[in-house]
Amino acid sequence: MKGIIAGVIAGFAGAVVWALIAAFTGFEIGWLAWGIGAAVGGAVAWGSEGTPAMGVAAVIISVLAIVAGKYISVEMMLAKEMDGANEQIAAQMETEEYYISWLADIGISSIEEAGGTVDWPEGVVPEEATMKEEYPPEIWSKAEELWTNMTPEEQDEFKEQVGQQVDENIAAFTAGVRKDGFLASFSLFDGIFFFLAIGTAYKIGSKAD
Repeated sequence: MKGIIAGVIAGFAGAVVWALIAAFTGFEIGWLAWGIGAAVGGAVAWGSEGTPAMGVAAVIISVLAIVAGKYISVEMMLAKEMDGANEQIAAQMETEEYYISWLADIGISSIEEAGGTVDWPEGVVPEEATMKEEYPPEIWSKAEELWTNMTPEEQDEFKEQVGQQVDENIAAFTAGVRKDGFLASFSLFDGIFFFLAIGTAYKIGSKAD
């Protein structure tokens, strides 16, 4: 039991170190996985008699630690990126122009659903449009008129609805990036060091010759 506890502590420390290095440098160091395997194997061997079963335990702890390190690093890098994006969105939501753009988007959706087309200004990416000059003048004028004709209460209600939709969009986007980022963090070299970590963890943890 002492060996398991020591191995878990070593694995946790290795995962944290992996995540911190990846988060602050922007890239991962594959051989750290090998280091985690050696550290966990050594910790397990230190606290046990070094049987094959303890070698297997060292392998399991090492694998979990490496995967956890990768997951935490992706979470930290994603959080850093989203902080900047959230600040930008929060600043936009302080302006009336932002909500008028939502009304313009609703109008554009209605036109397209009815089979019509929208003549966007040259160089504008429709999905990224948020400012007056990025929309067709006639679309913006109608949206601005709708906003102006709303009562203060209706404007507040619309702002709340937009805020809820923004939160849902951010949550969906974050979930997709988290999944894709985690899967993309595994490479061929990771696989090599991963297997080296497994072999090292077992050999040291089991005290094999």
